[in-house]
Amino acid sequence: MNITIGIIIVDYHTVLHTINYINEQLVLNTVSNKIVIVLNDVLQTEVDQITSALDCEVINGQKQIDLQKNIYVILSPENLGYAKGNNLGAKFLVDFFEVDFLCICNNDLNFRGENPFVKLISKLEEKLDVGAIGPKIIGLENENQSPHKFVSIFDKYLFRNILTPFINLFSKTSRYSAVVDNAQEGYYYRLMGCFIVLRTKSFIECGMFDEGTFLFGEEAILSERLLRISQKCYFVPDVCIVHEHGKTISKFFKKRKRLEQEFITDKYYYIKYLGVSEFSVMLAKICFYIFISLNYFKDNIKSTSKK
Repeated sequence: MNITIGIIIVDYHTVLHTINYINEQLVLNTVSNKIVIVLNDVLQTEVDQITSALDCEVINGQKQIDLQKNIYVILSPENLGYAKGNNLGAKFLVDFFEVDFLCICNNDLNFRGENPFVKLISKLEEKLDVGAIGPKIIGLENENQSPHKFVSIFDKYLFRNILTPFINLFSKTSRYSAVVDNAQEGYYYRLMGCFIVLRTKSFIECGMFDEGTFLFGEEAILSERLLRISQKCYFVPDVCIVHEHGKTISKFFKKRKRLEQEFITDKYYYIKYLGVSEFSVMLAKICFYIFISLNYFKDNIKSTSKK
């Protein structure tokens, strides 16, 4: 069965958000589609909630499925994370359907304006050198979250993690960010993984997401994988989506643990995909722990000043 787009949502104990997202946001999608929900670290209560709220089929190892259903729920007893979870959903869609495009999306999004899928898919059909396309992503306070420029290990762990936090101890006027503000439509290094539309053929050919990651760095690695097959990332600001950033991440990590996990993934990305030397990684690690110390110092100043 041929469908235009397969939509994948990886859920980690936020089933009610997923149900609302499908009923309130994805219902706007008029393009022929199938939705796959991957329930990470699944609980029986969550299965009961989702099956009572949605007309869906639960996938639990069976080789035959009802191809007429629009929503499928894949149960994972463990927390697969972002890359493995989305790959699992993509493999399911490709195995059972002829899917032209895939949409990887969070469940904490609100569409602004019209159906975002039509314009993004139309642009992908027009630009054959584009493997991934994304809309303008903004936060709850209208801050831009996409697209992103390339960030070297030197930029991230010296300028972002050392110089900027140090300056911000005394001033809030200088902030380092990889986000390109007021970005025009065009090619950029990477997009936001909370909502990204992929050309299925390109995604499969580049090897999909790198399952050596868990939660961070997937977008930059995907950009590198796409570049290896001469495919690029493209940004369309006319399509806008509001993202309540951090809701899922906060379930996994406290601040320091999250930062440490991000550094581990960055190390993996910079060495494996960009060929950064071990010496550069060592300097980045030193900068990273100075950054942790600066933040500890900054937090102590704030807590002392409140007393």
